[in-house]
Amino acid sequence: MKTEYPARVDPWLVGLVVGAPLVAITVGIFALFTSVGAGVYTILSGLVIGGVITALWPTRVYTLTDDALIIPSGSNLGVFPLSKIRAAVAVTSIWSAPVLSIRRIKLTLNDDNTLIIAPKNREAFLTDLAARRSRIAVLPSDPAISPAA
Repeated sequence: MKTEYPARVDPWLVGLVVGAPLVAITVGIFALFTSVGAGVYTILSGLVIGGVITALWPTRVYTLTDDALIIPSGSNLGVFPLSKIRAAVAVTSIWSAPVLSIRRIKLTLNDDNTLIIAPKNREAFLTDLAARRSRIAVLPSDPAISPAA
């Protein structure tokens, strides 16, 4: 049986990501009044940045099967056997990760590598993960991931 968990997206973080090209376009429009070349260049830069953001927008769905966690990464799928996941902990962190939420789950693998994911309903995800793999330690929430972790 497989269960899909859509990724969580924090609205304020989306505002930052979407706002950057909008600010560039707005500045470009005002720059048109003083220098047409600079204005056009700035507007085009904002449009290109917006296009890149749109093309790379992370529409993630985490899939739990009976024996693996499947995480989309660009055009590839990362398949992580549940037997290699040693621990899972709910964290809140602003440290960089390829997710658009600060409410995350830190998964520790047997080789001490970590994965950071952000399913919309992390409590249900953790419960499902623990049920599928009884030896995984689902730890209580950490206030944050330390930079060294």
